[in-house]
Amino acid sequence: MSDKQRWPAAKARQVADELAAELAPRCERIEIAGSLRRGKPDVGDIEILYVPRLGQVHVPGELFPKRGSLADELLDRWLAKGIIAKRPNVNGATAWGTLNKLAVHVASGIPIDLFATTMERWFVSLVMRTCSAQSNTRLANAALKRGMQFHAYGVILDRSGQHIVPQSEREVFERLGVPYREPAER
Repeated sequence: MSDKQRWPAAKARQVADELAAELAPRCERIEIAGSLRRGKPDVGDIEILYVPRLGQVHVPGELFPKRGSLADELLDRWLAKGIIAKRPNVNGATAWGTLNKLAVHVASGIPIDLFATTMERWFVSLVMRTCSAQSNTRLANAALKRGMQFHAYGVILDRSGQHIVPQSEREVFERLGVPYREPAER
């Protein structure tokens, strides 16, 4: 068992729901994933997966707006207001990239992992970000046995290196030759 701090799911769900509700209008799609989606009684973090809407965003220090992620614009505003703060990864470096942002909800202290993806990669990303580490390893090994690759950022590659674009979570499992499991079973 890990000595990582845990929070009651009810408290984490409240924080996750508030953040996701405010972020949702700036997204094409959004889902609370991870152990909250699996229905665990306590969690070590909040994981939010989203497909950002693109539009005109204001960049601090820039005179004119530019085209960019409306979700990222809001996340930067949350940083400036102290609602969230960047948090270091296991190696002590902060991760605040285009696809992966590690934060902490300042008021509660709960870590938040924010994962951006595309509509094309949505279902693979949702499976990946919902599954436990053990389940993801099982899926990755199943892909390898079929000569395929299962990538952390929402990509399945077939034997020839072509992207497979599943249209559901169930199809992700089927393509990898693994029986489908509901989120609570992952």
